[in-house]
Amino acid sequence: MLLRTRFNSRFSCDYSLNCTTGNIHNFCEVGLKIAGIVPIYSPPALTYSRTLLTSVAVSATEQHTVAFLGTSDGHLKKILLESGGRATEFEELPVDAGSTLLPDMMVDPNGEHVYTISTLKVKIKFNLYCLTVTVTVPSS
Repeated sequence: MLLRTRFNSRFSCDYSLNCTTGNIHNFCEVGLKIAGIVPIYSPPALTYSRTLLTSVAVSATEQHTVAFLGTSDGHLKKILLESGGRATEFEELPVDAGSTLLPDMMVDPNGEHVYTISTLKVKIKFNLYCLTVTVTVPSS
């Protein structure tokens, strides 16, 4: 028999599953508490004064973590995330100049391509290793 419970009206858990992680022995019985009286603060690793960032995707390789940041003016920034809370921009590519890159950016499950869309183009595909670009435009 499968016993199912609901909590917070949005989450449910099957007790036949092993729901243990770390020092919480059963996630099914403990609501995840991400609140407290002491705020967590960290200074930004990278700031831009005249650029509006509109989307983000992150890919981790064996040795490096790279963030892809979309901008309101249609550029894609490649950021190397380093230890100690540092980050370095090492490339900026014009994707769809003058159009906003929308928040729906993602890295594919194989970690080989990043996909983004702009207000005017449906799909823009980047190869993560050599950054070749494939653009798919809707037919009218």
